[in-house]
Parts: sequence; structure tokens; C-alpha cells
Amino acid sequence: MRVGRALGLGVWAALLVLTAISCVTPPKAAAPPMPVVASPTLEAPPAIATGSRAGLWVTLEPPDLWALVTTAEKQYPPVEFDHPYPGKVVLIEGASQEALHVLCPLPGAILGCAVPKRDGVSTIAIADEKTIRTWGWTRGLILRHEIAHLNGWPPNHLGAR
Repeated sequence: MRVGRALGLGVWAALLVLTAISCVTPPKAAAPPMPVVASPTLEAPPAIATGSRAGLWVTLEPPDLWALVTTAEKQYPPVEFDHPYPGKVVLIEGASQEALHVLCPLPGAILGCAVPKRDGVSTIAIADEKTIRTWGWTRGLILRHEIAHLNGWPPNHLGAR
């Protein structure tokens, strides 16, 4: 009985990974290195990497795919919003929970936050690596999630997969 259940779960996990891999689309061109700039909406302490670029995108790596199929909450964006963001983005990495709650006043732990265009520039802030790992997510998944919000995915996560 247990062997059958383990085998069945293994087959389902393999199918989920194959589905996720088939949904990954490569970027059209390599993005230039991200320059360090000051954030217009949040003052970044020295431990936070801050940068700005146009055409923000991240390709999922094997650890991202593993996290995608093993996390309890399914928050991966639907296909219609899962593509590179064409506008300019300020990216803040390693943000504290306090800083994330200033940008996005939501209850509970926040792993990432996307703020649509203000003065022609959008902002994405991502929590520190320890917080992201605690919740079973990866930087790549958080970025894809937040990029989808900039592409128009509503906050209620309609159609999450």
C-alpha cells in the first residue's frame, strides 16, 4: 500500500515538473547588467542590492522548479501575465519586513511586492534570502510572481497555477 502511494506521488510530482518546464519561455535577449541606483520609493540600507533596468525577466532554474512543485501555496502566475515586463523597473533585494510593509501594506509576512509605475518607473522589492527560504520559495519564483503583477495580474491572484 505504501509503495503504491509513494510511486503514485512520485509520478504526479514528475508530471508537475514536466508541466512547469514546458511553461518556461526563454527571454528574447540577455538583459544588460543592472546598474546600482537610488530607489525613488524606499531608502535602501547598505545590505540591500538596488538596481534599475528595462525588460526585467528571470529564467527558472532547477531549484525554482523544485520549489514550484513542493510549495503548499500555488502562487505562480497564469501564462497571460508570465512574460518579461517591458518597462523600467527598480529592483530592491534583501528588503526587511518593515520596508516591505511600507511599500505594500498587507497583513502577515511579505516575500515580495510590486508597485506599478510611478513617474514612469515601477518598483519590485524582494525579502531577504532567509525569509524567502523559510517559506519554501526562491528568488526566481518571487521575481516571476512580482513581474506578473506589473504585467497586470490582479492582487487576488486569479488563475494562479
